[in-house]
Order: sequence, then C-alpha cells, then structure tokens
Amino acid sequence: MRVGLYDLKDANGKDLRAIEVYEQILAHNGIPSIRLRVEQPDFWDQVRNLSLFIMPFHHPDSHLQLSRDILPVVEEDLNIPCYPNQATA
Repeated sequence: MRVGLYDLKDANGKDLRAIEVYEQILAHNGIPSIRLRVEQPDFWDQVRNLSLFIMPFHHPDSHLQLSRDILPVVEEDLNIPCYPNQATA
C-alpha cells in the first residue's frame, strides 16, 4: 500500500496542517506516503502506483478548481480511491 498526499499550500505558502497530520497517522501505521504536486513531471506516473489518493484542502476557489480537475481522473479513469472523493469534495 502506498498513499499519495496532494501537497497543497495555504495562502501564505505554508503546508496545510492536515497534510502533516495525515503523514503522522500513516507513518504511525507503517504506511508509506508521498507528497505530490501536479507540476511534477512524473505526477501521473506516481499517481498510477498509489493505493489511495488524499487531497485535503481548505475551500478557496483555487483548491476547489484543482480538486475538480484532478479527482475525476484519479478516481474514475485510474480507479484509485480518493479522500475526499468527488461526492464529498
């Protein structure tokens, strides 16, 4: 199992606290995780090898738009479970 965490930043360019919490929980349970950003040249190759994709976000428009662009591809086309999924995002 490998979990991908989308590396969103807050308005000040700092890590979202939720990402750090997810990393701690996953590490505590011995589950490997990786931070990802769509700007990475190998983003989609990395995503294809995940068991779960987590995209925690606050609700500024830029985060919502990004989730609307990425989640359908990950969830529907690649059949990788997402949290939150499209129904709850």
